[in-house]
Amino acid sequence: MAKLIRGGAIGKVTVVRAFHIQNEWPKGIGRPADEPVPKGLDWNAWLGPAPVKRYNKNRTFYRFRWFYDYSGGQLTNFGVHYLASIHWALGVDAPKA
Repeated sequence: MAKLIRGGAIGKVTVVRAFHIQNEWPKGIGRPADEPVPKGLDWNAWLGPAPVKRYNKNRTFYRFRWFYDYSGGQLTNFGVHYLASIHWALGVDAPKA
């Protein structure tokens, strides 16, 4: 596909948009109750400069991306991959604007 795009098969590309519209399949990440911090986890270190919250497993490994205290969401998780694919397909290193 990248070869076709760079070869002009779809004409001059002037605008590209990428989206990530999806929740965790099939039921989202759920709403588990807060619970005691597991042994061996330094919860304060995990929170870093983020606001202090009670421990909840959804605020830890992988699922933390759904909380703006720690992440910009799935766009900041997958966005670089989408942008890299667009740059590759267009044969450019970065957008002009």
